[in-house]
Parts: sequence; C-alpha cells; structure tokens
Amino acid sequence: MATAVSTKTQVFTKEELDALRRALNRGRNGMGEYAAPPEAGNEQSDDWRNDVSLLVKFLRDLGDVLQMTVTNRVPEPARTGMVGLLLSSLVYADAAIEELNAIDGQGHGLWQRLVRVGLTGEALLAKLDEWRDRAVNGPLLSVLELGNTILGSLATALHLDPLKEAKEVVENRVKYGSDDEIIQLHLFD
Repeated sequence: MATAVSTKTQVFTKEELDALRRALNRGRNGMGEYAAPPEAGNEQSDDWRNDVSLLVKFLRDLGDVLQMTVTNRVPEPARTGMVGLLLSSLVYADAAIEELNAIDGQGHGLWQRLVRVGLTGEALLAKLDEWRDRAVNGPLLSVLELGNTILGSLATALHLDPLKEAKEVVENRVKYGSDDEIIQLHLFD
C-alpha cells in the first residue's frame, strides 16, 4: 500500500520517509530518479543518489527563482546588470551540478563533504521540506533567505560563492530597492 505524504507531513516510518523523498523530487526541476533503498540483505542503500538528485534539483530551482525575481521584480536599468551577474554566477551552479552528478558512492570525497555540512539524509530532507514550504506558502524574501542557508552549506562543499553572492545581491535589491511590479502601476506619475 502506498503511503500518502505531503512535504508538510511529519515523518515517523521508513515508508513515510520514502514518500517524502518522492514528494521532494517532484516539481519543475524534478529528476524523477527516486530509487527506494534495498529492503534486506547486504546491498548498499542508494539513498545517496536520491540526496544528490535533490541537491541538483535545489540548484536548478534556485536558479529559476533568481531568474524570475530579476525578470519580474528588478526595475530597469538595474535589471540589465543583475541579468549579467546572474548569468555569470549560474555557470558555477552548472559546474556544481556536474560535480554532484559525478558522485559515485558514499566513499566519494564530495559526498563526505556534503555529509559534514549537513546536506544528506534527514537533515537535507528537513531543509528542503522547509524550502518547498516557503516556495509555496511564503513571501519571496523568505524563499531567498532560506535558499541562502542551504546554498551557504553547499558553498562550503563546492565552489558556489559567486552564486551565493549573486543571490544575496538580488535578495538585497528586492528587500531594499524599488519593485518593478509596483513601479508599473504608475501610482505617482
């Protein structure tokens, strides 16, 4: 029997944990590569593959959020510079995705770094669960803020500081600058 779980459901059993992983793998940048861990025997669990897929999805989702924010919220002429900043920093996300996809097991050096920064297993699921909740229910600034938490951990394991800084510039602009959607209302013309 399949266990129904949303990303807001508390997880107490292995079935619920597997259902949460599947739920987090869905969406625009979902990889559809969820593979349940082995049931018994000496087979090695491939939960690490699912965690890698979730991190890749997070980076792609974050890129989408940043692109949408710059396109829809940052007014001209600042938008032009932000687009350039974002495009140059997304190159680092692409390189990080390649590095993540090169992980071939739990003994891989990058995997070990991800473990050390809390981006595997239940810790990763808790962070991504909150990320998804904010993306669906929270304001944009809360999405960007939590994205910074996860991205900060990723930046210690991978070379993502340029992307983290670009995200912070976009976040700062949204937080303290004018908003293109409001300007387009022409309230004070």
